[in-house]
Amino acid sequence: MGDIDLPPGCVFDFSVTDPEKKGSGAFSYWVYHVHTKTSLPSFKQRKLITVKRYSSFAWLREQLVLEYPGCIIPPIPEKDIAGTLEKVTGSSGPSNLVAYRMRALRKFLVRVGAHTKLQNSDVLHDFLQLGDDEFQKRMKQPNRKHNDIVVLPPTMKMQVLIGSIPETPEYTKWEDTIAYFDRFETLLGEMRGKLNKVMHCRANSGKTFTEFGTAFMAVGEVEGDKADQKVGKMMKAFGDLNTKQSTLLEEQANNECVHVAESLTYYKGMCHSIKDAIRRLIKLQMTRDALKEASAAANTKRDQAPEGEAKQKATEKAQQLETEMTNAVKVATEISEALTEELTRFHHEKAYDLKIVLKTFVELTKDYAGKTCSSWDRTMSILTGG
Repeated sequence: MGDIDLPPGCVFDFSVTDPEKKGSGAFSYWVYHVHTKTSLPSFKQRKLITVKRYSSFAWLREQLVLEYPGCIIPPIPEKDIAGTLEKVTGSSGPSNLVAYRMRALRKFLVRVGAHTKLQNSDVLHDFLQLGDDEFQKRMKQPNRKHNDIVVLPPTMKMQVLIGSIPETPEYTKWEDTIAYFDRFETLLGEMRGKLNKVMHCRANSGKTFTEFGTAFMAVGEVEGDKADQKVGKMMKAFGDLNTKQSTLLEEQANNECVHVAESLTYYKGMCHSIKDAIRRLIKLQMTRDALKEASAAANTKRDQAPEGEAKQKATEKAQQLETEMTNAVKVATEISEALTEELTRFHHEKAYDLKIVLKTFVELTKDYAGKTCSSWDRTMSILTGG
């Protein structure tokens, strides 16, 4: 296998292309061609192409959540996004929906491929390498690496499910983190809402400029029939430039959507992912605490049991709960430490990404302003030259 070109520091390069609609009516769905380049030696080939539908990506993400409970798994776009696409892109047309979904699915793969743990996952390898028939069979199988972290008796499980979260520093830390991401998600939503207004304003202005330009061109045609045709030519030229101005506005709104609005939408999805991961950890910690209480009670019962068969059964039960409690403590500690590390990494990435978002918005606005200025300069030269 020869060397392949990859971006510096990357072991994957992904593209999601060539959407195809399969089936018809209520049973229709889209499939996407996933092109992969990788330098990881665990892959049999350096270049891969596979065809996947949305449910395949959803399965991959779900399996990664199960396999890596201490990792923050990047989001994928909502399945039924026709209603929310208007908020993201300013349009809910089929072509916009598919294009947005392809970009969002690629971003999901890029973030997974950049994660030092997730990039080595068996389910990611299966997703990228297996043919359609093999992959469909794989989706029906349980995750080969996932086992229930702790198995509780039904009564203890119910205690964890309905129990209130203890007011201790350990739990308060995570609840405060959830509150932070609730607030951050709300602010991202408000920011995206304001950006939507800007994009809609540009789109509406573009339509107005088109109508304005068309009106001038119509007047120009009438004036062109008169003896003095200079005014007619100027008005037609002015109208033509106004319609071109509308194109600039539409391009600007589209660029703002792709480069800014979609980044904000991605981070709203990340907030959901992080809060879900923290809630799973809290449930595990409550399970650990329930096992601690059960183990302590079993030890007391063992100590109080009379010698003989009752003592032996009580001892066996106490030993079993001690083993389960020790395992729960170990797993909860590992996941807590991993999630803390993940959050540190997330905050670094967030700071970098949001800086890029702001920089991109400024660059887009400057570029738009420059093109607009050039357009009006040409208009002025026509008018003064007339």
